[in-house]
Amino acid sequence: MFKVKTVRHLVLVSALLPVVAGCATTAEQCDPGKVNNVFAAASCSASGGFEAHLAATRLEVEALRVEAAASRTRASDAEREAKRLVGNRSALQQKMASERRDLDRLRLKLAGMRVEGEKDRARQAVLNEQLKAVEANLANMNNSGQSAQEIAALEADIAARKEVIAKLSGRAMQE
Repeated sequence: MFKVKTVRHLVLVSALLPVVAGCATTAEQCDPGKVNNVFAAASCSASGGFEAHLAATRLEVEALRVEAAASRTRASDAEREAKRLVGNRSALQQKMASERRDLDRLRLKLAGMRVEGEKDRARQAVLNEQLKAVEANLANMNNSGQSAQEIAALEADIAARKEVIAKLSGRAMQE
């Protein structure tokens, strides 16, 4: 049957197996795709290393999913804000166009006005003041380019967040 020498070797190997294989029983070292020898696999299986690795991987995937959901929420908030700013910009552009038309009308009135008396001079002075007020208002509107800059910044932020979401989704699906 078995020789005494062979039996002694088997006993010695089986006694040393837990000592030698016990070194590779951490969850990180018990990755089923990376364990490449029978002793390490037996040790990982016996010590629960495979299950610990699987649990750690599941926790990591869940954390990635939570992070992706939070990024999607932030991206949708940023998109809503960008749409609001676009609407504000459209309203501002319409208001500016209206102000320009009013300004042009006042300029035409002043250009065609003949000053013949005190009443006409007073009327012209009032129109000049109105013209200056409209010009100042229009200049303020032209100088407030913040909304366009805010929109561009939000669009860049949205694009960056969508890229992060895509990467996170890809990583979560791979694991």
